[in-house]
Parts: sequence; C-alpha cells; structure tokens
Amino acid sequence: MSTARYYYANEEDQPVGPFAKDDLAKMMNAGAIHPQTFICPEGGREWVRLDSLISGPSSIPPVTAPPGRTREINPSDAKLEKNAGTAAAASVLFPVIAIILNLIDAAVPFLFVGGRSIGKLLIFFLIGLLGVLNARKLLKIPGIAARRPRVVFVAWTGIALFALSVVLLIALAPGFGTR
Repeated sequence: MSTARYYYANEEDQPVGPFAKDDLAKMMNAGAIHPQTFICPEGGREWVRLDSLISGPSSIPPVTAPPGRTREINPSDAKLEKNAGTAAAASVLFPVIAIILNLIDAAVPFLFVGGRSIGKLLIFFLIGLLGVLNARKLLKIPGIAARRPRVVFVAWTGIALFALSVVLLIALAPGFGTR
C-alpha cells in the first residue's frame, strides 16, 4: 500500500486533501472526481492529471466523496502551467526588450535604419505586447494564483513593464513635446 498522499483540484481549482491513492480511486469510481482531475502529491508543486496515477475504473468500492465535481482543466492550460516559469519570464523579457530598443533608438536614432519612425515604434510596441499576451494566457489558467503565486507575480510584473514601455514610447515618440 502506497503512503503517498495527493491533493486534487476542486470546482474552484483549490486543493482538497490530501488523500491516499486508493481513496482517489474510490472517489473516481463514485464519479466525484474524473480521470482528467488534476492532482498534486503532498509537498509537490507539479499538478498532473489523475489518469496518470490511476488508470480507468477499478474494482475498489466507492467511498463518500467531498461535495461537488471538478471542472475539467484544459490540457493546453496544464501544459502551459507546467512551463509557467518560462511563460512568466517571457512576459517580463519582451517588454524589457521593447524598453531597451526604444531607449537605444531615442538616444542614437541613426543606429537603426530609417531614423526614428512611427513604424519602428509600432514594432517596439508589438514586441512588448508579446509579453502581455504570455502573461494574459498564464493568468487565465483557473486556480493558478493558489498553486503558483510567484509565477503570477512575475506575470503581473511583465504587464506593468509593458505599461511602462507604452508610456516610454509615447514620451519618446517623434514630435512629442516639440513646438
């Protein structure tokens, strides 16, 4: 008998448990949780689907389960959460690149082809926007804030840096403040 214990994600994507593997199998047989329900070992940080631990219905009799049923979590969200650190880093990296390129272009406009132009500013904006899109996708994963608070903090930092890059783009845009 396994001594490992696991949490499962409930309808609000909050951890419930911990439960022994056999108890999870009984709850799955009772229909209280599904093979697609996400679980995490006690003391662990990575959430995986229940069907990676327990395969299909078994002959273990069902046990009374906690009320409610779990919401299925999109497999692409699970994959993104697995790589959440990288996505969060990208949400910061792209706005930082946009800020650096804009500052270089403003300080030495002849360094990039064509001088200072709206087209280049648009490109810098789009580079920063890539970070926000990463952050947005990451922050839309149900329950991510409870499971990965640092990742959420980094994603929000990326959004704030993007806002800063937009302010910088406007402030350094051609003709700003000239008259």
